Amino acid sequence: MKEIDFGSFGEQVGVAATVEDNIALDLSNPSEATVRGLNAGGNVALYSIEGMLLQTAIAGADGCATLDLTEIARGTVCIISVNAVKNFKLYKK
Repeated sequence: MKEIDFGSFGEQVGVAATVEDNIALDLSNPSEATVRGLNAGGNVALYSIEGMLLQTAIAGADGCATLDLTEIARGTVCIISVNAVKNFKLYKK
């Protein structure tokens, strides 16, 4: 097992803000889900509640990635995974 040195007790230790803190899901258009606040090239994936991958999208230079929801049936619950670190649960009415 590798030993990790966390520094002395007098040292302040914290967690820096990450880009994931600024990620937002925009559902203003009912036919799509746009994830905003990503780094260019960030990955977004849409999964069924059973875990089946339905779609993927990659963020452009504007930090946005858009998923098409037109083929998702009403009453379906999906998970939108952002960079595999942040998830949104989506219920299509």
